[in-house]
Amino acid sequence: MGRLRLILPFLAGAGAGAAIAMRARQPARRAVFPPGPGAIPPRGARTIAERYAATDVARGDLAVEYAPATIEAPELLVDGPAFFPRLLDDLRSATSSIHANIYGFRPGEIGDAFSQALQDAVRRGVEVRLTTDEVQSGPNLTYRKFWAPMVQAGVQVTSNQGLFLDLDGLVGGKLWLDRRLDDFGHFLHEKAFVVDGRIGWIGGMGIEDHFNDGEFSDIMVRFTGEAVAQLQAVILGTFRHQGGPLPVDAAAFDRWFPAPGEPTANAVRATVLRNVPGEGFHQNSQAHFQLISEAREQLDVINPYVTEHPVIEGLIAAAERGVRTRLIIPGKPTPVFMAMALRNNYVRLLDAGVTVLEHPVMCHTKVTVADDRALLGSCNLDARSLWMNYELGLFVEDAGFAEHVRRELMEVQAAKSKPVTPVEGRDATIDAIADRFWKLL
Repeated sequence: MGRLRLILPFLAGAGAGAAIAMRARQPARRAVFPPGPGAIPPRGARTIAERYAATDVARGDLAVEYAPATIEAPELLVDGPAFFPRLLDDLRSATSSIHANIYGFRPGEIGDAFSQALQDAVRRGVEVRLTTDEVQSGPNLTYRKFWAPMVQAGVQVTSNQGLFLDLDGLVGGKLWLDRRLDDFGHFLHEKAFVVDGRIGWIGGMGIEDHFNDGEFSDIMVRFTGEAVAQLQAVILGTFRHQGGPLPVDAAAFDRWFPAPGEPTANAVRATVLRNVPGEGFHQNSQAHFQLISEAREQLDVINPYVTEHPVIEGLIAAAERGVRTRLIIPGKPTPVFMAMALRNNYVRLLDAGVTVLEHPVMCHTKVTVADDRALLGSCNLDARSLWMNYELGLFVEDAGFAEHVRRELMEVQAAKSKPVTPVEGRDATIDAIADRFWKLL
């Protein structure tokens, strides 16, 4: 343990240096939220996907602005016992295709259930394609035995290689080195499914047991409607960018992009948002900043990692201009140093009037609700998610849905949480020094 204590600061320093170097060489950030006049409407998503299928897809090709669309019947599902059975039912009922971007997919009770569902889907003639991340899911390295039955059954898998050689191609097949090396330092942190081209899922969970056993708390949103086509194009583009093959015949695209029908009277306005690192394309980041800066009456943020200066300053400014501002964070954070970085700002947040609540478990949820708008998805409020990862979000502009999220998520989680008091927020001098150290890293 003594050696580890000596080594850890050097490792942390090296990691911080690498992160600073990566941020220094990032391209200029483009204004991509709200989407501009050239944004792709739902009917244009198929054309984007057809272009992906026909060409080699560079990272920049993924930086597509999708126009606001509509979604039908959005369901907010809180915690694994609510969303895992519902998602598994959709996978087991799929008749044509399943496409997914999923950061964490590991062996265990939940992982095995999903693995079996995907294998069974292929055996009944359903196309299954997914892209995961090598760091968290390890299909080529850590968990090869877990992935082998899926690959052998016909599930097509590609992997983002954020910390390894940038190898493209199907897992279990012939891999090749992508000389662009554009995966390096960028994790595919997205969590999204599209089933039969008609059902979309976006949220923050991993297919891992700790999202089902009460250790981690998170949400997923299930929806249908126009925006599903845009989410489908996002997922297919990722798969193609990582070297996965796509057919180019019209019949395949007919299956993947069925006509959604006209929006009903109950449809709500929603936009699929993405962060594409290395391209200055950070829609989720800009949406979070805008929600925080434009909040007028009530602002609720629940997020496991809140360390980026513009976010913290925005919360303080909101509270100081009279907005009821509430921040829910994990009481048992993983990793702990992220919480230490935020703790250094407790005094300023509390003095400004922000209500800070510590959730009793690892609250992994990433949701911001400002007045009558809500943003839900995979994006943490730290530098890595905001600027260096692939992230997906669903931005919903509907007062009824925003109130539903506030009531069914924010109020419920707040009731479980412990308020941070001004006395608790004022750490001892030695703690403040340590917190500043972690904040810098």
